[in-house]
Amino acid sequence: MGGLSTERVKLVAIAFIILLSGSFVLDAQAPKQEKADVLLKEIYKLNDIIKVLRAGIEDYEKEIRSCDQTISKTEKIISLAQQGNREAKATAREALEIAQEARKAFIERKNALEKNLMTAREFHQKAIKEYKKGSSGPDGLSARILPGPGERSF
Repeated sequence: MGGLSTERVKLVAIAFIILLSGSFVLDAQAPKQEKADVLLKEIYKLNDIIKVLRAGIEDYEKEIRSCDQTISKTEKIISLAQQGNREAKATAREALEIAQEARKAFIERKNALEKNLMTAREFHQKAIKEYKKGSSGPDGLSARILPGPGERSF
């Protein structure tokens, strides 16, 4: 089954943890523009992380649908095999178990990415609020990347 590899999921999680643990901390003594620049960088990084997490979730959802189709087809084979062929029945049951285990694993991975996505969204919103509070956005960047009133953010 395809989708995000375990290594890629781990890499995204590690990058996410590093970003949130180290680079979001801002020095209270930093000049206003420097703080705004750091916040903008964090917002862009969080945007990228959110995109990767969403893509991973979509990949897992496709894999789960594929597992569901395999499970359905295998259950039909088992029901047909019950009418006579024991070997076909055993093979179908094995395929069913494999598909069910794969589905369960993809759901667990998807759920983990969804938790990371929620956390990334929270930090994204905090960074946007902090940026809006501390910067008037004279460079026009806030108008391009920050949602306006009533607009949906990530």
